[in-house]
Amino acid sequence: MEPVKVRERAPGSTRDRGSPDERQGGGNTHGNGYQHRTSEHVPGFLGSMDRVAIGLWAAGLRAGARMMIALARVTPVGLDEVLRLKAGGRRIVLVSWHGYDLCNLAVYPGLYGRGSRAVIMAPMTREGRIMERLAMGLGYDVIPVGVDATSPVSARGVVEMVSRIKDGYDGMIAVDGPGGPPEQAKLGAAVIAKRAGAVIVPTVVAGSSEIRVGSRWDKHLLIPPRARMIMHFGPLIDTCPATHPNPSPEDIRQRIEAAMGEGTRRARTLLHPSPIRA
Repeated sequence: MEPVKVRERAPGSTRDRGSPDERQGGGNTHGNGYQHRTSEHVPGFLGSMDRVAIGLWAAGLRAGARMMIALARVTPVGLDEVLRLKAGGRRIVLVSWHGYDLCNLAVYPGLYGRGSRAVIMAPMTREGRIMERLAMGLGYDVIPVGVDATSPVSARGVVEMVSRIKDGYDGMIAVDGPGGPPEQAKLGAAVIAKRAGAVIVPTVVAGSSEIRVGSRWDKHLLIPPRARMIMHFGPLIDTCPATHPNPSPEDIRQRIEAAMGEGTRRARTLLHPSPIRA
């Protein structure tokens, strides 16, 4: 299925890139005085060349991700329950490890269909710009956030993410991103999902054969051609249950980590079932 087409905003939009002060030549000023520059803010020839390189990286990754999904044998597990929630009007936030990003971004449009809209957050770094271009090319809306989670840019990003989810977008968040430690859930996704009144969908990817990019902190996952790929959704976490006490963000964070571990075990079992002993 074709991905949802999302209009790309004009470069330098205040909605996308922070306040004018944050876009001055000195870089993006974050809440603790730290300054960070990306090619979006670098004038002249070097900035132009870096923007071209970012576009090429994003295009290559997008083509590779689509080919990976096309050549793998993708089996979704638990998807029907998620689709029932969406059909019933519940908001959802799909959470996963950063190392599954390429698989998750590539598979979503085909699993959820033309009418679904999804939004991600990307840090204002060079890698974040590549992720932004990659995701927008696949049909996602992208909200930029600061490198520092306590910065005004990040705070505005959280508010906008909650607003988009309430408007019917599916949120997608790498809970150990943007810089790790790997496979340790941070609090942000729990806070966003709770404010949006959403159901959290832990998402695990596993393959019968896997390639891990060992040079990256997240050991990014790639699935080789003809391998079986399990997309495991659940166990689901309702951040605003009707009949039980409302969990705190920290309770939700711990449940996300536990659910990711359980989903991994289930996916591995489906790929490599234990032999039945007589």
